[in-house]
Amino acid sequence: MSIPILYCYILNQSIPKSIKIAALEILREKLKCLIQTTPKEILMKFPHPIPAMYEIYAQNPTILYDDEWKKFDENSKK
Repeated sequence: MSIPILYCYILNQSIPKSIKIAALEILREKLKCLIQTTPKEILMKFPHPIPAMYEIYAQNPTILYDDEWKKFDENSKK
């Protein structure tokens, strides 16, 4: 599972916002991401996970454009 898909999964869960923020912060710390935006900012700016995924991808050049992203792009154009 790529980093953006993992973020999307967390954002999409029906759990309290505080738990989502904690989960995103733990994930970010564990993966030592170069993402500039904090999990709180992502949740405030992007309550829906799809724009958040694009924002994360745009801000983290270490994420490769893999098969999961290609599938995501193809599905979002439908």
